[in-house]
Amino acid sequence: FKGSTYAALGLATLTAAADLPPRWELAAPDGWLKSPWVLRNAGLPGIEVPLNEHGDVRVSYRLPRSSFISVSANDVLAGKAPRDLFDGAWVLIGATAFGVGDSVPTPLGGLVAGVEVHAQFISALLDNRLPATPRAAPWLLAIYSLAGVATLLLFTLRRGRLTVYGLPVAGLLLAVLAFALHALFVLRANLWIVWIDAALFCFLASVLLAVVEHARMRFERERVFENLSSYLPAPVAREVALVAPSGRIDARRCEITVLVADLRNFSAYCELRPPEEAAALLHAFFSRAVRIVERHGGLVEGFQGDAIIAIWNAPTPSRQQVQQAFAAAHEMLQDVPALFPDPPPPGLELLALGVGIETGAALVGSVGPAMRRHHTALGDTVTVAVRLQSMTADLAQPLLVGPGAAAQLPKEALVSLGEFLLEGLKRTYTVFALPPRGDAA
Repeated sequence: FKGSTYAALGLATLTAAADLPPRWELAAPDGWLKSPWVLRNAGLPGIEVPLNEHGDVRVSYRLPRSSFISVSANDVLAGKAPRDLFDGAWVLIGATAFGVGDSVPTPLGGLVAGVEVHAQFISALLDNRLPATPRAAPWLLAIYSLAGVATLLLFTLRRGRLTVYGLPVAGLLLAVLAFALHALFVLRANLWIVWIDAALFCFLASVLLAVVEHARMRFERERVFENLSSYLPAPVAREVALVAPSGRIDARRCEITVLVADLRNFSAYCELRPPEEAAALLHAFFSRAVRIVERHGGLVEGFQGDAIIAIWNAPTPSRQQVQQAFAAAHEMLQDVPALFPDPPPPGLELLALGVGIETGAALVGSVGPAMRRHHTALGDTVTVAVRLQSMTADLAQPLLVGPGAAAQLPKEALVSLGEFLLEGLKRTYTVFALPPRGDAA
């Protein structure tokens, strides 16, 4: 004031009470749990005012406002205030009228007289409970943040949906723990450490790890679905992937068209040729047959040895199922023989393709225990198609069609070969074949 420096009210009160000159010196205390700077007075040993790196002091508001008694100056001057109220008491005299602008917000109230702030400061200084920010605060925050991230990383070892949802909860708990440590340090050791950065870091780290874990799970789920789709038809794989494993029969009865295509003489081929060569031929056959079936709206239900079983109208509905299966069989008979070695290896007959087609009711779905399910099509329709395919070699026909499928095809597209008792069945079936090339022309 007017070129002179005066001690703050709280410091001046202490030196005046001890009848000491207001000479406070700035010092850097030793110890990582000490504040960067303190104010000391040689006449007041044991009393220090902790300052942060900016030279500011934090005021403790641990005492409630009811701990201080406010008395009007008019009552004192008029002798209305009891004298014993001032015996042995520290009295601060100041302008407290709100009209003079001496009001500040504090944690204890929105409008508090400025002199009350000094009262809080003096009481905290005498009780040695002024909050101090230690030099080691950045290190403590760093250690807590690293420990929090390490905890979250350990949490990610248990991969799964629980981890994705549990990581943000764990991050929130770490943030709450940081605030709890802040309160504990302040109340027990008067150490003021701003934990908000560490709390926010742990929470954001948990959210980031949850996002990464979710992305990893999505990637793995897509990879599993892609692999599942390579063993099952894509619509079937999609249905299976969205339901929990069950040990019950999960199938439905529907009208389907079944196509069975088999490589004739392939067993002898495998006996005399290297397994790598046989596998390459079988792989080429399966690959081309699958493309043909899917191009004509069908689904390859499975592979049995050197044969494929394809179905139409399950699970994807099809209005032209018989016509589509018939067209797929024609394309197979034209394209697949190009894969066979011509001439055949010495001592082997020429490989050939035999196809059987039938339409009728069947049960399509999954059977077997929950730990090992099998998706299949069951019923007489499937059996008839399999038996027709096996008869192609005996009747020297590349394609045989059952009565159910023949009824839905043009009459000129097929010729009847008569009634046959199929192997393993009790009633006869009319078998149809492609007309001779001359008749078809």
